[in-house]
Amino acid sequence: MDSALRVDALQSGTPGLLWAYRFGEGGAPERLVDADTVDIHESRSGWLWVHIDLIDNRVHGWLHTGPAIAVEALNVFFAADHDQRIEVGRNCVYGALADITLESDRAAEHTGLLRFVLTDGVLLSGRRHPLRSVDAVHGEIDAGRRLPGPSALIEAIIEQIADGFDTVEGQLTAALDRVEDAVLVGNFEDDARLLGKVRRAAARAHRQVAGLRSLIHRLERHGPDRLGAALHDCSGRLAQRLDDVDHEMAATQARARLLQDEVAAGMTATTNRHLYALSIITALFLPPALITGIFGMNTKNLPLSDIETGSWWALGLCLLSAAAVYAVMKRLGILGRGINGRRRP
Repeated sequence: MDSALRVDALQSGTPGLLWAYRFGEGGAPERLVDADTVDIHESRSGWLWVHIDLIDNRVHGWLHTGPAIAVEALNVFFAADHDQRIEVGRNCVYGALADITLESDRAAEHTGLLRFVLTDGVLLSGRRHPLRSVDAVHGEIDAGRRLPGPSALIEAIIEQIADGFDTVEGQLTAALDRVEDAVLVGNFEDDARLLGKVRRAAARAHRQVAGLRSLIHRLERHGPDRLGAALHDCSGRLAQRLDDVDHEMAATQARARLLQDEVAAGMTATTNRHLYALSIITALFLPPALITGIFGMNTKNLPLSDIETGSWWALGLCLLSAAAVYAVMKRLGILGRGINGRRRP
């Protein structure tokens, strides 16, 4: 790919600039300071990484008036959608990749998009929220990591994205282990809400990983003639890495779904046991309630109304009626049945 991006100057007034590096011979990084003037059409060897904050609205004017970027690449770079994409244009590759934000304190709770334009001599990247993967690669470069070309940099970023979602998968698995232990001892209510959150996080993370995996496989199919040998080789390695993460994330999501089904079944069984006990109690108290209702009628000639011990006889009838119902239920085997209708041993 020929360079489709030109950075004429990088000064203190550059809108939205977060950092910029020039990579020289062997991929050695050199961080650019305010006074540096950068032109990728210079005779000196090397390539650039320019990372900007898309929140700064002045970036639009700077990129439109400075670097020569294909219109379709700029449209994607400044788009307001939340979809991942990778497109192969003339002399460049551009798109948007999902990454976990630095502001997130829970697994995959918040994700943002890293937008990029990649050429032979420049990687232009931008984001609206601080992202974990870009920040990690930035730290490695500050520590002296060498990167031979822009394709190696985008590979390092996607590797960090994969590692981030791999960490998320480990966190979700640990949470599922705690829920499973609680389910095995019959404690369904306490962890039902946690399981719902874990399943939502697993579904969200799996969608992101599956989408990125699909994009990398699609990129790989373009072949080295259009992508260049370096980018095609790194896309093959990334495809294998994302296949592994996607498989693990799918397994975690399936496990969360099975555990949620088991929790729902356990809570249903508990509810049925409570209803069974309530039905037995209702059946035992129904005849005494009928008797007390009869003796509570305000009519003449009620039985036992003229007997001194009539109240005790009425109480005895209540107890006798409840005992009779209990005996009938016992003889019919109703008291010996579980909530599934089977007779207990």
